[in-house]
Amino acid sequence: MTTASGDVRRSTLTLHNLRRQDLMAVYSCVSSNNVSIQGEATVTLDMNLSPTVVQIRRTETPISAGLPAEILCEVWGSRPPPDISWWKNSAQLEQAFMHVSQDGNLTTSVVEFTPRHSDNGETLVCRAENKKMPGSVREDQWDLNVHYRPKLRLQMDPNLGPDRLQEGMDINLGCSVDANPGIRELLWQRDGRPLVPARDGVTQSTPRVSSKYAPVCNSGQRLVYATRLSKMLQVSCDVQAQPPSVTFRWRFNNSMHQSSRVDTYSWEGTRSVARYVVRSHQDYGTLLCWARNQVGDQRQPCVFVVVPAGSEFLVSNEGLIAMLICLLFVLILLVVFIYFLIKWRRRKLSKDGEWYLR
Repeated sequence: MTTASGDVRRSTLTLHNLRRQDLMAVYSCVSSNNVSIQGEATVTLDMNLSPTVVQIRRTETPISAGLPAEILCEVWGSRPPPDISWWKNSAQLEQAFMHVSQDGNLTTSVVEFTPRHSDNGETLVCRAENKKMPGSVREDQWDLNVHYRPKLRLQMDPNLGPDRLQEGMDINLGCSVDANPGIRELLWQRDGRPLVPARDGVTQSTPRVSSKYAPVCNSGQRLVYATRLSKMLQVSCDVQAQPPSVTFRWRFNNSMHQSSRVDTYSWEGTRSVARYVVRSHQDYGTLLCWARNQVGDQRQPCVFVVVPAGSEFLVSNEGLIAMLICLLFVLILLVVFIYFLIKWRRRKLSKDGEWYLR
């Protein structure tokens, strides 16, 4: 639409229903007449965008109670980078690391926590939100499968107290077991020795079965690697497989959704080491590792994040408090040392002065 007021003409361009494809689009207003050089004004559209994909990188290997676990979450498409929070049911967890790709399209967050027996079946949530866009919250949920040692409880018939046991009586003992994964075998012992069935009883033998399965990622691996340009990086990938005779393959993905093969790697047993060199900023991203045995291909790859050296790690509140306490303790020791040193020097000078006067 063009309007005129005296010698001034105003032209208005209206853009309806902006889309993601309009990000960083350049629009120019060009004017000219018969007596002047053509004039031009340019504007570039920068837009706020909500997250499009939130994905927790799930491991096929269950996490174990009492052992530290690192879980990785990727958020795509938010501009500016989103605020990412981790939740276990209604309790918020402190993220240990966050990195934004150079083009801002991919944000990676890592949370570290030590699962407990009671966390089995709980829901872990990675939640992303662009604060500049109301209603832009997206999240991914993962139901935790926490392995823990069997917890046994031995019970006797409640109607029989210890003071009512008599020689010749029959008693029933019940053993309840809470375990994940479920137990395969339950044995009874008396004074440390296996109980032998009676002659008229039935003896059963529980076979030990070694089942075959395709490779899965080992839990507890290092997930984040920081490196400088042109420096050789060695990334280790450990898997579990039965049979353990495996082969590996590697790929690299960056935030531009560009994918390439990684050809420089070796393996021994169920571990592979990729040698990777970051030659430009587009070489920062994720390394993916798959293994294969006679059962088949690994379904979910092991994922490793390659970030620039010096990327800022987010320190948890507990770590910060511990660091401040240590620093305060050192300062107190230093002040006490200086105080006693000054006191000792004054006493020494006083004694030297008395000796001189004599």
